[in-house]
Amino acid sequence: MRKLHELTIEEVHEGYAKREFTCVDLVKHFLNRIEKYNPKLNVYLSVNENALEDAARVDEEIREKGIHRPLLGIPFAVKDNFLTVGITTTASSNILKGYLPQYESTTTQRILS
Repeated sequence: MRKLHELTIEEVHEGYAKREFTCVDLVKHFLNRIEKYNPKLNVYLSVNENALEDAARVDEEIREKGIHRPLLGIPFAVKDNFLTVGITTTASSNILKGYLPQYESTTTQRILS
C-alpha cells in the first residue's frame, strides 16, 4: 500500500471500508507530517487542536452509517481567509490577530456537510 498521504479520496474511503486504517490513523499521520515539515515550510498558521477527537467521531459515524458523504473522513486544510469555528482566523492581518470566529464560512460548511 502507498503512504497514507499519497492516497486518493476513493482509496481512503476504501481503506476505511476494509478497516485497513481509521480516520484517527490518517489524522495522526498528517499531524506528524505537519510537525515534521511545518517548521521549515511554514505552511500552517494553526492546527485544529481537536483534530484527533473529531477524527474519532468520524470513525464512529463511519461504523454506524458507512461512508455517506463524499468528503467524510478526509482531512483538509483551509486558507486563513475562511472563518472556521474555534480556529484562529486572521486573513494574514495583525488587526485580526487572535480572532476566533463564532460561525463557519459557507466554504467550510459545505466541506463539512
